[in-house]
Parts: sequence; C-alpha cells; structure tokens
Amino acid sequence: MKDSLVNDENIRKSVQTSMIYEFEKKQLLNDEEAEKQSILVAERAKSNKMKWIFGSLTALLLVSMIFLVNNRYELKKRLTLEKELAEYEQKALHLQMNPHFVFNCLGSISSFIVQNGTDSAIKYLSKFSKLMRLTLEYSKASLIPIDREIESLKNYLELEQLRFNHRFSFRIDKNTDIEDDVSLPPLLIQPCVENAIIHGIIPKNENGSIEIAFFMRENQLICTITDDGIGFNRSKKNKENSVMAHKSMALDIIKKRLEMISSSTSQTATISITELKDQNIIKGTKVELKLPLQYTEIRTPVNI
Repeated sequence: MKDSLVNDENIRKSVQTSMIYEFEKKQLLNDEEAEKQSILVAERAKSNKMKWIFGSLTALLLVSMIFLVNNRYELKKRLTLEKELAEYEQKALHLQMNPHFVFNCLGSISSFIVQNGTDSAIKYLSKFSKLMRLTLEYSKASLIPIDREIESLKNYLELEQLRFNHRFSFRIDKNTDIEDDVSLPPLLIQPCVENAIIHGIIPKNENGSIEIAFFMRENQLICTITDDGIGFNRSKKNKENSVMAHKSMALDIIKKRLEMISSSTSQTATISITELKDQNIIKGTKVELKLPLQYTEIRTPVNI
C-alpha cells in the first residue's frame, strides 16, 4: 500500500509538472505571438507613415511640376505673342513704306516722260518694272539677303540717273568680311539714298556723287550713305521754305522700324545723320545705319 501511495504521488507530481510545462509553453507561445503582432503593427504603422510621407512628397512634386510647366507655357506663349506682335508691327511699317516708295517712283516716271519723251520713258519704265518685281518679291519678307538689297539699290540708282540726266555718279561697296547669308530688312536703305539724291545732290549747281558702303563693326552690320550734296541742315531749310513742301515720313518710318528691330532682336539698331565739313565748308551728308547681324536662307528670285 505504501508503494502504491508513493507511485500515485509520483504520478500526480508528474502530471502536475507536465501541466505546468504545457501552461508555460502555451504562455511563452502567446507572449511570442503577442510580440510578433506588436512588431507587425509597428511595421505597418511605420510603412503607412512612409507611404503617407512619400505620397505627400509625390503630390507636392507633381503640383510643383505642373506649376512650373504651366508658368513656362504661359511665359513661352507671352513671348511668342510679343514676338508676333513685333513682327506684325514691323510688317505694318514696311507696308507703310511701300506706298511712299511707289508714289515717289511714279512721280519720277511722270517727270521723266515730260522731260525726256516717250522713247526714253520706255527705257525708264523697263527699269522701273524690274525694280517693282524685286520689291514685290520681298514685300512679305522681314529679311532679304544683302546681295539682293544691293541689287535693288543699284537698280534704283540707275533709274534716278536716267531721270536726272546723270547728274550724279554712285558706288556701292560690300566688305569681304560680310557673309553671303547676312540679311537686312527690305526698303530700309532706299529712303536714305532717295533723300541723298533729291535733297542733297539735285539742289547743287554741279554734278555730285553717292557712296554706299556695307561693312562689319563690333559684331554689327553697318551701312553708310555718303553724298557730296548741300548738307542736311540746308536741305532741311529748303524743304521748310518750299511752297510745295510736304511732310516727309521716310525718316520717321525708318526710326520706328529700327525701334521694332531692336525690340525683337534685343540688339542695337540706330540711325545717325552727320554733316561733312572741311574748315566750316559743307561737303555733304553722311547717314549711318547700325543693324544687328541677322541671317536668312538665300532663295533664288522667281523671274516674272
């Protein structure tokens, strides 16, 4: 019986120890599971926080990019509109110059017919038609190659020589430093040449001369028109005292066109007029145009 009691006690202790072990094992597993859940919750919270931060930064970046792109688009649109406005204003001034030029040419033809008769007038009209062809060819262009401008000037000067019975000679020089694709606005030089002839040389009692030169200076295209006429101031007084005087718009239009060229290119474009003197004796007038270097594709003119 004693042995039986001892065995029962041992069995009871063994069962009790086993139950305690199982309980502790279960408690340990529960603690490990709770710790895992706690770590998982913390990781999820950290991940959610990072996602929120990343999402916020992405949204901020997208908003910033949209803002920058929109600003750039608006700036580009504004600059494009300003450029187009400058081009349209320049074309308007160009169109304003065309009637002035044609009116003077038609006046020259009328005078030539009266003074020289029909046969000479036919020769004059032939040259005039060629000049008109060149003028119409470039009427829609904002720039023309310098060689084409020189060709037009030469044709115009030959017309005026015929009209005034070769009262003057002329010379046109282009410096070799100027590239062939250098260009300039059409009908910008011709009014200056016209003033040199009509108001400078013709009022003289003797024959005169005109020299036109194109050259480079400080990365600019320079054009000078030099005549040995009566001088700018005397010419201005003659126009003021003339009964048939009318307001000349050529110089004003040239100045406005130069302002538009300066605005559109952000470079200097000016005109200056200087009286040439030798010991206080007037020897003529010099007009100097400073233009920004501009280039355009050279196109072969279409024969009409």
